Amino acid sequence: MGKTLDLFSFNEEVGAGLPLWHPKGAILRKIIEDYLYKELTSQGYQWVVTPHIGKLDLWKSSGHWELFREEMYSPIDIEGDKYELKPMNCPFHVKIYQSKIRS
Repeated sequence: MGKTLDLFSFNEEVGAGLPLWHPKGAILRKIIEDYLYKELTSQGYQWVVTPHIGKLDLWKSSGHWELFREEMYSPIDIEGDKYELKPMNCPFHVKIYQSKIRS
């Protein structure tokens, strides 16, 4: 359907499962995102934004590295520190929760 309606395409050089959103598809995607944002916000959902990478130590301390490392990408070395692409949000959201004192 995406190809037929010229909404998005895929390209081997970009990578499997990574859509390239065409203009009409980008508009449709934005309309859906805006609708969901409005609906969820009206129901009390609180939004947060976290980085797409985190230090490898975060993934180790959360237990994710031990459980999921076979499915995760290899760590990236940035100026001597090891980082990992974010496969899930939980460790970041826990850090947000821990950032202030609660009862």
